Amino acid sequence: MALKIVYPVCCGIDVHKTFIVACFASTNSKGVTTYKRHRFSTFTKGLNELSQWLCENGIRKVVENVIKVFRRKLS
Repeated sequence: MALKIVYPVCCGIDVHKTFIVACFASTNSKGVTTYKRHRFSTFTKGLNELSQWLCENGIRKVVENVIKVFRRKLS
């Protein structure tokens, strides 16, 4: 059973405190998927570079996978 391609070009991101890892997948008309991965800083310069990288690669859909519960002390 093969997975159905919903978005032929998309990106997943993993956000950390000081960096973001982005992996973009592009599937051609023959069903072959290629991947590119890049690491960016979470500071303004790095976020601008991430935005530019996404635009240059034609990425319009981005997904973040959250697996942790973030806690903050209220008092």
